[in-house]
Amino acid sequence: MKAVPDIFSSRETLQAIIDEIANPIFVKDRSHRLVLVNKNFCEFTGRQKCDIIGKSDVDLVSKEQAEVFLRTDNYVFETGDGNDNEELITDA
Repeated sequence: MKAVPDIFSSRETLQAIIDEIANPIFVKDRSHRLVLVNKNFCEFTGRQKCDIIGKSDVDLVSKEQAEVFLRTDNYVFETGDGNDNEELITDA
């Protein structure tokens, strides 16, 4: 008998799911690099996914904005609490 694959362990499946969400979504690793974004995040930032993945905020926004995001990220990493808010962002 064949095992049924766990469809939610597939990165492609996860990507397809978050791409259907209307809000911009991103995930960062502990080095503050973007590791997952949805299509609405790309549209919001005006950048393609290949130009975002692996980058950190200092690569994408002003130093002042990156410092605010870094503090928020560190809070999330330290407490495990989620962060759902609106941020002012200035693109290039």
